[in-house]
Amino acid sequence: MSEIVAGILTYEHIRQVFNIIEECTDDYLYVLDFKYDIGAVSKNAAEKFAFPDTHFENASAVIKDICHPDDYEMLWKNLSGIVEGREMRHDMEYRWIDKEGRFLWIHCQGYVVRDEGKKARYLLGVITELGRKNVIDNLTGLY
Repeated sequence: MSEIVAGILTYEHIRQVFNIIEECTDDYLYVLDFKYDIGAVSKNAAEKFAFPDTHFENASAVIKDICHPDDYEMLWKNLSGIVEGREMRHDMEYRWIDKEGRFLWIHCQGYVVRDEGKKARYLLGVITELGRKNVIDNLTGLY
């Protein structure tokens, strides 16, 4: 199911479930709240990538800061499409900067949670570091 209606689901409910799930995976988890432009990432994501913390305001600016400049337009087009209803999910590969200043390839997948008015409210998903999965070499960027 690529679309869920939020109903009474709150950001805090999502974060509570998120905290449980992060104990079960080596991948990174995230949630974006489009209405309030806030975001959260799992502890391991905040430790690896250049996020200010596990929970952050001005999520759109934070994402722009950690995304490789050559990949940002593609990413922003997809996220804008989700907010505007043209895109139903997020499933892309791009680069994020880590705490050491290196750009690492990731595969980011996310599902849209819509409010009762069918507007995109949340994007919840998983981030896989491709270099860790032996798909893309982080040093050279080659498959």
